[in-house]
Formats: sequence, C-alpha cells, structure tokens
Amino acid sequence: MRRYVYFVLLLTTSIVAAQSTPPQAAPSGNLSARAYFKQLYDAGGFLVSSAATTADGKSEIVTSPSDNYVCFNDNASAAGFFTFLALAYDAQFDKLRSKSTDIMMQKNWRQNPDKRREFTEAVDMQEVIQKRAPYVGFLSEDILAVLPSELQTYFRQGGRILNMNLYSKGVKSGAFEFHSTNDSSWTRSSSKGLEETLSIEPTTLRYMDTRTVENLPVPIILYGTCEKIPDRPSNR
Repeated sequence: MRRYVYFVLLLTTSIVAAQSTPPQAAPSGNLSARAYFKQLYDAGGFLVSSAATTADGKSEIVTSPSDNYVCFNDNASAAGFFTFLALAYDAQFDKLRSKSTDIMMQKNWRQNPDKRREFTEAVDMQEVIQKRAPYVGFLSEDILAVLPSELQTYFRQGGRILNMNLYSKGVKSGAFEFHSTNDSSWTRSSSKGLEETLSIEPTTLRYMDTRTVENLPVPIILYGTCEKIPDRPSNR
C-alpha cells in the first residue's frame, strides 16, 4: 500500500508538472562519472520523501527511490551520467500479479497442488512479460485509477513514459520526458529542433542515445550501459 501511494505521488509530480570504495579517477584526473554517482548515492541522493497514508489511516513520511536505473557513457573521461524511471501499464501483467497475490493471501495455499500450479504459472508469465523490458515498472490498476484521465488513457492504449534526469559532475543539469509504445525505444522532441531517441537493449541494458539537431548534417550518437540503482533501506 505504501509503495502504491508513493508511485501516485511520484507520477503526479514528475509527469504532470554496498560497500564504500575510494573515488575513481578519470584519465583527466577528475572524478569519473561513476565516482560522482557514488558520492551522490552515499549522500542520500536519488530519494524522494512524500507524505503517505497507511492502511489504518495514519499519516507518515515515506522515503523511496526517485529513479530506478543509472546509465554511464562508454567514454571513460565523461563526467556526466543519467538516471531514469520508466513506467507502463499492461493489463495481462496486472491480472497475473493480482492472481499470484490473491493466492499468496490464501491460507495453506502451498499445501494445495492446484494453487501451487496456478501460482507458478502466473509468476512465470509475469517474468516473460517483464523480461521484454526489465527496466520498466508496470503500474497496477489501483494506481492507474487515481491518475488524471488523460494519463490513464495514454497508459491503457499502450503508451509508456520514461523520466530521465541528467547529471554533470554530480549536479543535476536537466530533466526530460520520453515516450514509447514498445519495449526498447523512447523518443522526445523539443521546440529547438532536437529529436532524441533512447534505445535500450533489454538483455544487456546497453543504450544508444541518438540526437538529431536541426541544421546539423549528422546525428550525435552516444553509447553506454545502464544498471539498476542498488536498493537500500528507506530513511524516514
């Protein structure tokens, strides 16, 4: 329930409006992008605190990740990186998730062979859908129902949203919203003549960022790798 409340708060704000290691140096002598990321991560970055209501009606502050993945350029001298949160809705995935959850809530379901089979089949099918885009978080029907109607329609029609945050030397320098209807490519455009396509390979999480700028003869193409931001205990 807390997670659901958090995602609602995160969507309405962002869409509608390990062990410690020494810093690594890039060839230039400056910190590497990964070292800047780790500094920010260790300092409590990439977290959002929101007011939430528990199932028993009590108010509390919940701290959760603001982004799920971080991506680093192949260029070792690059001091920048980006993070993102990708969201979608899949009716089949949601039904399977609800089914497996309902079974787990039943008493002694593990002792029932039919229930175990149904549970395994539901979980296996969820994994098949998730593997097509392992970095995408699938919204539940409960969350979707409280979003603005235009967002509900967009997600129900297969639309997906990826919120990207850019960082330069550990300082947030930009935020962009990408859209998609498939498992690997995300696009955005700006009034300044920029067309950007972010392609992410589901199996390796390698990315290709292609930027086509008006009046430039060739596109700018960047390559790199994305990885999940490590989980950590929530801080309230």
